[in-house]
Amino acid sequence: MGRDKNLSPPRLPEWIVRRLAWAEDRFSIQQNLREEYMYILETRGARWAHLWYWGHMIRSLFPFVKLAVYWRFIMLKNYLKIALRNFVKHKSFSFINISGLAIGMACCMLIMMWVQDELNYERFHENLDDIFCIANYSTDTPDVLGSSVPAPLVPYLKDRYVEIKHASRFRGSGRRLFSYDGNNVFEDSGGFADPELFDIFSFKTVLNDPKAALTDFNTIILTKSMAERYFGSEDPLGKTMKLENQYVFSVGAVIEDIPKNSSIQFDYLIKFENFGRFDRVEMDNWGRHENYSGFVIFHDSVDPEVFSEKIAGAIVDNLPDSNFRLKLHPYKNLRLFGLNNDGSLKFVLIFSAIAILMLLIACINFVNLTTAQAGKRAKEIGLRKVIGASKSSIRRQVYSELVAIVTIAFVLALILVYLFLPRLNALSGKSLTLTLSGSLGLLLFMLGIALVTLIVSGTYPAFYLSAFSPAKILNSATSTGSGSSSLRKVLVIAQFAISIVLIISTIVITRQMIYIKNKELGFDKDHLVYIDILGNLKVRYDTVKNELLKNPNINSVTVAQSLPNIAGNFAGSLDWEGKPADVRGGMNFIAVEKDYFDTVGIEFLEGETFKTIPDNQLLREFIINKKAIELMGIENPVGKSFKMWDRDEGRIIGIVKNVHNAPLHQEIRPAFYVQFPYFYNYLIINMKNENIQNTIGFIQDVHKRLNPNYPFEFHFMNENIDRFYQKERQVNRLITYFTVLAIFISCLGLFGLSLFMAEQRIKEIGIRKTLGATVTHIVGLMSKDFLSLVGVANLIAWPASYFIMNKWLQNFTYRIDIGLWIFALAAAMALFIALLTISFQTIKAATSNPVDSLRYE
Repeated sequence: MGRDKNLSPPRLPEWIVRRLAWAEDRFSIQQNLREEYMYILETRGARWAHLWYWGHMIRSLFPFVKLAVYWRFIMLKNYLKIALRNFVKHKSFSFINISGLAIGMACCMLIMMWVQDELNYERFHENLDDIFCIANYSTDTPDVLGSSVPAPLVPYLKDRYVEIKHASRFRGSGRRLFSYDGNNVFEDSGGFADPELFDIFSFKTVLNDPKAALTDFNTIILTKSMAERYFGSEDPLGKTMKLENQYVFSVGAVIEDIPKNSSIQFDYLIKFENFGRFDRVEMDNWGRHENYSGFVIFHDSVDPEVFSEKIAGAIVDNLPDSNFRLKLHPYKNLRLFGLNNDGSLKFVLIFSAIAILMLLIACINFVNLTTAQAGKRAKEIGLRKVIGASKSSIRRQVYSELVAIVTIAFVLALILVYLFLPRLNALSGKSLTLTLSGSLGLLLFMLGIALVTLIVSGTYPAFYLSAFSPAKILNSATSTGSGSSSLRKVLVIAQFAISIVLIISTIVITRQMIYIKNKELGFDKDHLVYIDILGNLKVRYDTVKNELLKNPNINSVTVAQSLPNIAGNFAGSLDWEGKPADVRGGMNFIAVEKDYFDTVGIEFLEGETFKTIPDNQLLREFIINKKAIELMGIENPVGKSFKMWDRDEGRIIGIVKNVHNAPLHQEIRPAFYVQFPYFYNYLIINMKNENIQNTIGFIQDVHKRLNPNYPFEFHFMNENIDRFYQKERQVNRLITYFTVLAIFISCLGLFGLSLFMAEQRIKEIGIRKTLGATVTHIVGLMSKDFLSLVGVANLIAWPASYFIMNKWLQNFTYRIDIGLWIFALAAAMALFIALLTISFQTIKAATSNPVDSLRYE
């Protein structure tokens, strides 16, 4: 039968009384209230009875809560006292548990701070969801997007389409010479932009209106830090600075430093059209893509996808022969996804997985050691149950002890994060800071990690210990903790499988980095030094070259548009003799001087190098690389005609070997070389490896004498190549560090389990030694179980690591093979580390006096 509502107290207040009343008096309190309720029900009716019950419940709330808090505090104090006694009694296990959890949480916090920084890129922009960058693609390769657009495109779109609310171009300035108060300083981080850049992006103003300032051709905008570098505490507005020793700019506005998590970075900004003036570039040329980026924001009613299709042919409308089309790309996705799925998302996923795995390894340690020690606490828990303790009270006790352990580990983890954060910044190139008071989100996140650790590592031990049967415990001499040995084996296997995956990943990534470093690129990367061509270096090149060649340690000197590891600018609208009708697309071109190939060390396959020719015959001779022949679709190209842009026809005079003119992520690009002094950007010097410091000093003296208005700066070619792989190198270093820590945490757990095993089997070892067992036999007997688990972990880790690393290597066109020896080496390392970890306890137990062992209680 259902409950009669007229004869029973109201459900809600009755439930509240039942929940708040202390356990030993709960039944009597409920019965007394029910008897009183029934009396009022019979004498005054149901309404008065209900009101009386509600009122009595409300009056009882405060004493109930007060007593509940008081007794819970007393119990918590008691639980913590027991926890402290257990810490002191089992110092080794307590140290292993706390240190393992602390290191695991610290690693997780450090990694997730890095991940959080990546996810927060661009998030400070108020209009982030509405910003689109203008990308382009070639009809020959429609799946490959580029970010560079012609200079006149953005103003053309803004004037032609009313759907666009704001539009701006941006281009990094490259290295520029600043002169102020008699000092010449190179600034690397600057830009050219249109005024509406400040309508699109949320860069904060310090002094004056930067948008208004950017309308003036001779006005410069500085960031706060750059203004302080040049003007100190003085008001910078109106002060003048000279660029490139000839262009005078007045400071028109100051803005806050650009946040580190912004893809657009600059310390100064000038009007976009200045780029044409500085580099003598035609700003109305639809055929040149000089790394100009375009950004737009639309009015609210505009569908970006529809508009993207609408403007797809904007370049063709102004340059009919162009094979470039336009496509809009959400700016908010640029950092993580990139234009061609080449963003940082893969690194975010990799490090997020590592953070989770590191925390999981630490939690596995805790679960293993806690359940292993369960037998030692079995009688204590059995006695508690006999005198009336419930499962929930046992769980509360266990969780209280776990809270104490996790709290101590959490504090230690924060200290470790604080100590090692500078190292993480040095490895990753970031500027992460730990300011809990200034970042509520970061504090909550770290507390969340501690809570997750508590739940993951504490739930199973709490339920496992509370489930002990007091009758079996008190009547059995068997170690209750041994019942969870199967689970411990599974967790040890999982722990070492994770560690082995990280070991294999570290070996593969390191080998790929070594392969990149030692890869023959087709040119002499080890003897080249280069200098940016600035000031008088271009017009006085012949004099500079002759002066430099006077030093016997300098082999040769040349000039070029780009360095040999970079393919130069893209050129479309090419034509050549015998060109098949179905061949479309262009090549990269590199403007070089006649001695370029000898200086850089690029070998000729056929033909000859350039001759010295007068300016009116430029672009008449072409040298192509072997890759270009595949694109051209012709045989024996030497001597055949070749035409670039709308110039007169020239001829191909030579073929050179392919050089890696792109990062090893990409294939070698078809390219041709041409003499074109206008494009020369670098002075390249091939020198001997002897007396390098004296040779650099000689080059500096020549530079100072012939180009006195520009500071001398030089760069080694191999350092430039290394910058291509900076991200991968950072990932390699970080994974290596975290792999070592993961192995250390795993070894802590293995050490704890071997310590527990030695204590459990102390009498068995004594008996075996008495019967004649050798130390070697006993060590082997105690080690084989652990080593077999590590062996199983290898079998699980091998296919997982192969899949992960094979996927990662797909990012490189030129890569290593994952040989079987890598897996064998990882297995040997894991077994050796495990054996080394457990040998201390096993040897100690095996060499102990059997008399002491058999007397052990």
